[in-house]
Amino acid sequence: MKETLITFETAELAKEKGFDFLVNNYYNHNNELKEHKYNANITVLEFHAPTQSLLQKWLREEHNIAVYNKPVADNSGRWSVYVDDMGGHHYITYYIYEPTYEEALERGLQEALKLIP
Repeated sequence: MKETLITFETAELAKEKGFDFLVNNYYNHNNELKEHKYNANITVLEFHAPTQSLLQKWLREEHNIAVYNKPVADNSGRWSVYVDDMGGHHYITYYIYEPTYEEALERGLQEALKLIP
Protein backbone atom coordinates (compact mmCIF):
# COMPACT_ATOMS: atom_id res chain seq x y z
CA MET A 1 0.00 0.00 0.00
CA LYS A 2 1.38 3.39 -0.99
CA GLU A 3 0.31 6.83 0.18
CA THR A 4 -1.02 9.22 -2.45
CA LEU A 5 0.95 12.33 -3.34
CA ILE A 6 -0.89 15.57 -3.99
CA THR A 7 -1.40 16.64 -7.59
CA PHE A 8 0.57 19.34 -9.37
CA GLU A 9 -2.36 21.76 -9.07
CA THR A 10 -2.62 21.22 -5.32
CA ALA A 11 1.17 21.56 -4.97
CA GLU A 12 1.06 24.96 -6.69
CA LEU A 13 -1.70 26.14 -4.37
CA ALA A 14 0.05 24.76 -1.27
CA LYS A 15 3.25 26.61 -2.14
CA GLU A 16 1.29 29.83 -2.64
CA LYS A 17 -0.22 29.36 0.85
CA GLY A 18 3.14 28.75 2.53
CA PHE A 19 3.65 24.98 2.59
CA ASP A 20 7.43 24.49 2.65
CA PHE A 21 8.21 21.14 4.29
CA LEU A 22 11.13 19.11 3.05
CA VAL A 23 9.69 16.06 1.34
CA ASN A 24 11.10 13.40 -0.94
CA ASN A 25 9.15 14.44 -4.02
CA TYR A 26 8.55 17.60 -6.00
CA TYR A 27 7.04 18.76 -9.28
CA ASN A 28 9.12 20.70 -11.78
CA HIS A 29 7.77 23.44 -14.03
CA ASN A 30 6.71 20.84 -16.62
CA ASN A 31 4.37 19.11 -14.16
CA GLU A 32 6.81 16.19 -13.90
CA LEU A 33 7.06 14.42 -10.58
CA LYS A 34 10.66 14.05 -9.41
CA GLU A 35 12.07 12.19 -6.43
CA HIS A 36 14.67 12.80 -3.74
CA LYS A 37 15.26 16.51 -3.88
CA TYR A 38 16.36 17.08 -0.30
CA ASN A 39 17.46 20.65 -0.96
CA ALA A 40 15.29 23.19 0.86
CA ASN A 41 15.84 25.65 -1.96
CA ILE A 42 12.94 24.77 -4.19
CA THR A 43 12.96 27.19 -7.12
CA VAL A 44 10.08 29.41 -8.15
CA LEU A 45 9.13 26.85 -10.78
CA GLU A 46 9.26 23.81 -8.45
CA PHE A 47 6.65 22.65 -5.97
CA HIS A 48 6.90 20.30 -2.97
CA ALA A 49 4.80 17.17 -3.46
CA PRO A 50 3.89 15.81 -0.02
CA THR A 51 1.47 13.00 0.64
CA GLN A 52 -2.17 13.94 0.97
CA SER A 53 -2.05 12.99 4.65
CA LEU A 54 0.92 15.29 5.37
CA LEU A 55 -0.80 18.25 3.73
CA GLN A 56 -4.01 17.36 5.60
CA LYS A 57 -2.07 17.38 8.89
CA TRP A 58 -0.38 20.71 8.02
CA LEU A 59 -3.76 22.30 7.34
CA ARG A 60 -5.10 21.00 10.65
CA GLU A 61 -2.11 21.90 12.82
CA GLU A 62 -0.99 25.17 11.21
CA HIS A 63 -4.30 26.62 10.04
CA ASN A 64 -6.98 24.90 12.15
CA ILE A 65 -8.68 23.55 9.05
CA ALA A 66 -9.85 19.93 9.11
CA VAL A 67 -10.47 18.05 5.86
CA TYR A 68 -12.21 14.70 5.93
CA ASN A 69 -14.34 12.42 3.78
CA LYS A 70 -17.45 10.35 4.32
CA PRO A 71 -19.00 7.77 2.05
CA VAL A 72 -22.13 8.92 0.23
CA ALA A 73 -25.18 7.39 1.93
CA ASP A 74 -26.59 5.92 -1.28
CA ASN A 75 -24.06 3.04 -1.26
CA SER A 76 -22.75 4.14 -4.66
CA GLY A 77 -19.13 3.89 -3.53
CA ARG A 78 -18.68 7.64 -3.99
CA TRP A 79 -17.25 10.00 -1.38
CA SER A 80 -18.21 13.46 -0.15
CA VAL A 81 -15.66 15.83 1.34
CA TYR A 82 -15.96 18.19 4.31
CA VAL A 83 -13.85 21.18 5.27
CA ASP A 84 -14.12 22.47 8.84
CA ASP A 85 -12.60 25.69 10.17
CA MET A 86 -11.79 24.41 13.65
CA GLY A 87 -11.47 27.98 14.93
CA GLY A 88 -15.24 28.13 14.96
CA HIS A 89 -15.63 30.77 12.28
CA HIS A 90 -16.83 28.57 9.43
CA TYR A 91 -18.12 25.10 8.92
CA ILE A 92 -17.97 24.42 5.24
CA THR A 93 -19.44 21.28 3.77
CA TYR A 94 -18.66 20.38 0.20
CA TYR A 95 -20.97 17.82 -1.27
CA ILE A 96 -18.49 16.94 -3.93
CA TYR A 97 -19.00 13.37 -4.98
CA GLU A 98 -15.89 11.65 -6.22
CA PRO A 99 -15.46 8.00 -7.17
CA THR A 100 -12.52 7.40 -4.83
CA TYR A 101 -11.51 8.46 -1.35
CA GLU A 102 -8.27 9.97 -2.65
CA GLU A 103 -9.99 12.06 -5.34
CA ALA A 104 -12.44 13.44 -2.78
CA LEU A 105 -9.62 14.20 -0.34
CA GLU A 106 -7.67 16.01 -3.07
CA ARG A 107 -10.66 18.25 -3.82
CA GLY A 108 -11.09 18.94 -0.11
CA LEU A 109 -7.42 19.86 0.28
CA GLN A 110 -7.74 22.33 -2.59
CA GLU A 111 -10.85 23.92 -1.10
CA ALA A 112 -9.18 24.15 2.33
CA LEU A 113 -6.07 25.81 0.88
CA LYS A 114 -8.29 28.43 -0.77
CA LEU A 115 -9.50 29.47 2.72
CA ILE A 116 -6.00 30.58 3.76
CA PRO A 117 -5.47 34.30 3.13
